[in-house]
Amino acid sequence: MAQTDSESPARPKARRPAAILVGIAAVVALAAAALFLLPVLRDGEGPDQPQQTRVGIATWPGFAPVFLAQNRGYFEGVNVSVDVLDDFTARQAAFVSQQHDFTIYTIDSLAFDAGKGVRGAIVLILDRSNGSDGIVVRHGIDQVADLRGMRVAYTRGSPAHFLLVNVLRGAGLTIRDIRTVEVDDPTRAAEAFLAGSVDAAVTWEPYLGQITRQERGRVLVSSRTLDRIVDVLVASPRVIRDRPEIVQAVVSGWMRALDELGQPRQDTYRIMAAGLGLPEAEFQTNSEGVLFGNRQMNQDWLNSPPGQATRAHQLFREAAAIWREEGLSESPESSGPFVDNRFVIEELRRAGGE
Repeated sequence: MAQTDSESPARPKARRPAAILVGIAAVVALAAAALFLLPVLRDGEGPDQPQQTRVGIATWPGFAPVFLAQNRGYFEGVNVSVDVLDDFTARQAAFVSQQHDFTIYTIDSLAFDAGKGVRGAIVLILDRSNGSDGIVVRHGIDQVADLRGMRVAYTRGSPAHFLLVNVLRGAGLTIRDIRTVEVDDPTRAAEAFLAGSVDAAVTWEPYLGQITRQERGRVLVSSRTLDRIVDVLVASPRVIRDRPEIVQAVVSGWMRALDELGQPRQDTYRIMAAGLGLPEAEFQTNSEGVLFGNRQMNQDWLNSPPGQATRAHQLFREAAAIWREEGLSESPESSGPFVDNRFVIEELRRAGGE
């Protein structure tokens, strides 16, 4: 978040980390060396040419509005190239080496990687998991407190881990109150549950629905009621410092694409599905558990009254504290360098949204 993203015919490849406990330091070191190879100007960029920028994403519906903005010309004055990289190590190496100016994260996973040396700032809320992630349990487990002493499969150091810790804390439990079974990714957690080797699993769709429909278990809690898994667009410190106009164009253009989702045209979902390489019907099905980050969501998460921390700052700090307590990452206590809300605030101001 070196991990192996799961592949399932019923679900797009994961946008989020699986096993993220190794490889980050190596990625940072290799990427730093690669900086010496970067040209001053991007390919095709010149005095009379549009500015160029690149963004790395994964196959997840919440990231697809970038293709809509690209298709509609919403990125005014900027040529935005999109690379779909489902391999986390490759995607993050491209970001750290500044081959990509932008990448995607969940807020909790950015807090994790910040403790491993990755630098970047949240500039836009992309989506929130709305039932796509959760904990399935065998019949007879009726409440979170019943997980005490139970075998629970989850992916260490991932959003699944973060979700599990939050759920346990709500019932006065910790990770040490359960029997942990660590797996490579949430798909493996579901497989362990279906095989009967664990009592509960932190997993995602389509397995949550599949397990429920087959009456093999039930969903104890999901991200529909626990808004802890939030996908964000992260910009590199270099592009924020040296090319803030590019960041503004990307944020504003992406926001216009999100606006269109409120009143989609006939080809809106076809364009986004095609960008991700998915059939339109499958894309729409996969989107059912996603709340796209519209202006109101960005207002809620990235704009706050003077003197108050934004929700993005708060969640970053909560996640960082968990990773430190779990002994998994030296995540920073301060969220300041990792959230930059100026671009969203400017877009809201332009649109009269404040």
